[in-house]
Amino acid sequence: MRGGRTVVDRRFEPLRFWARTRAADAVFFPYVGTIISALMARAPRRNDADNPVRRAMGSATPRGLWQAFEERFDLRLEDVWGQTETASCWTHAGPAGPVAGTVGVPCDRFEARIERGPGAEHPAREIGELWIRPFEPHVIFEGYAAEGTQPEDPSEDGWYRTGDLLSRDTDGVLTFHGRLREAIRRRGETLAPAEIEAVAVQHPAVREAAAIGVPADDGVEDEILLCVVMRATSETTLADVHAFLSRRLPRFMVPRFIRIERTLPKTATTRVRRLALRDAGRAGAWDAKPRRSHDA
Repeated sequence: MRGGRTVVDRRFEPLRFWARTRAADAVFFPYVGTIISALMARAPRRNDADNPVRRAMGSATPRGLWQAFEERFDLRLEDVWGQTETASCWTHAGPAGPVAGTVGVPCDRFEARIERGPGAEHPAREIGELWIRPFEPHVIFEGYAAEGTQPEDPSEDGWYRTGDLLSRDTDGVLTFHGRLREAIRRRGETLAPAEIEAVAVQHPAVREAAAIGVPADDGVEDEILLCVVMRATSETTLADVHAFLSRRLPRFMVPRFIRIERTLPKTATTRVRRLALRDAGRAGAWDAKPRRSHDA
């Protein structure tokens, strides 16, 4: 209707990605943050900026890579939030345009609120579950087709509980922090793995990172295990990585365990399969506490 066209590839292939965009003359592509990381991990080429893409939209761009990616490939990134269940109720950039690390503001089809659960002892963080409510009926989904897979009942006033952790600043701009089911409970805080991972990949020796919760010694709360993929030429020790994190994260967010992975297990859409990492437990992990090595 508008004279445009869409090209769909079978899978994401980092080595062929820019050649594909040139062949298709693509001016736009969607992404998840791991795609941005994978494209930045390739060695720079002189023709990186010689591509037709002007804009890309997606989610979970690592804050530390945002500006560098835009400059290297000469395009504009925009992180947004949305779910299949919410249909056209997505966020978009606010009046100031895309801001690194944020997902913008709600579109005019819904209102949003941040619902903080019990045990939120640090009000300054203002991280909680995003609830949304459309202004008109039948705008978002009304349930799943299969029996036994209905979503948790919304409250009586029509709010949909997204299961995502977000925060909102004084201007109403939202920041995505991860899935509620992936959150780590430690020292009374609900921690979003993405916050830890964003700092970890700022270390020059760390190419990829994924943080998960593993049972603490008392079996009540979680300890943080950080799984990292190191750059091939790095001689950095895990103690160095831990010291780097300790200088940049609040104490309750610093991982106790760090494990080197050859690769991170991922889905076909390049999302990290955290359950696979969690199944391995502490095996092979370096322990920050003395005399408690769990090395394989």
